[in-house]
Amino acid sequence: MSLFDTGKYTLKPGAREKLSKVAGILIAYLGLNIAVGGYTDNVGTAQLNEGLSEERAGAVRDYLVQQGVSTNSITATGFGQYAAGRLKR
Repeated sequence: MSLFDTGKYTLKPGAREKLSKVAGILIAYLGLNIAVGGYTDNVGTAQLNEGLSEERAGAVRDYLVQQGVSTNSITATGFGQYAAGRLKR
């Protein structure tokens, strides 16, 4: 399931529903830390996708924080269209 439409960083409604469940788990298990990684498809330039992936990771982090998850327990990083040195398809 894709959390975002192509070229966008606004969470889809279905993504919010799933992330609300994740937030519930994180709130129930205090001290649990997570890392959010943002990615994109290969539409657009690498520079555009790098920024978009950072916005996407931030959108997930911000949503989780809005649901009551501690800011200190979430890191968010954008990886553009590349994952572990390979093109994410």
